[in-house]
Amino acid sequence: VLRKALLLSSSIPYEEGNFSDPKAHITNTSFQETNGNKMNALNVHLFGDLVHFLVEERKFTFEMAVSKVEALFSTMCDIVKELFSAFKGEFSVFSPLRNCFEQFGIDFLIDQSFHVWLLEVNPGPDFKQTGKELSGVVDDFIEDTAKVFLDGDFVKDRNKLGKNIGGLIEVYNESW
Repeated sequence: VLRKALLLSSSIPYEEGNFSDPKAHITNTSFQETNGNKMNALNVHLFGDLVHFLVEERKFTFEMAVSKVEALFSTMCDIVKELFSAFKGEFSVFSPLRNCFEQFGIDFLIDQSFHVWLLEVNPGPDFKQTGKELSGVVDDFIEDTAKVFLDGDFVKDRNKLGKNIGGLIEVYNESW
């Protein structure tokens, strides 16, 4: 799981029960507009930036915000682990190839009660969503993915779940 996950926000403020503008309910970059332009940097953040939002908008203490964001991230990691565990051996749905890797874009929704919902799994992440300001996230992701296979210690110690390589955190390592 990528530690520097993206956080997409709507350009229209969300109001519970108000369904007059669907863009307040959809954070997909293809649906958002800001000042007449397609999605921009104001709507794409790093997941860790949620800490600042919780402090500024929800009046959390910094420590409470960090704890909440860590708990949310941990829940997302648990969901990813459960997702891959559920598909183990389901070759008609997912066919991992030996000595190969795939990168997935996994979308979550976090509701106002901080419940994490799995929305969808994309077979290829859309790296364009990061925008120019966060393009380094993609570069680091590609580099860290390569390190997983090039780091001899990591490859030798496959039984150590939770091993970190750069910004990647291993949450599942069962062979199929």
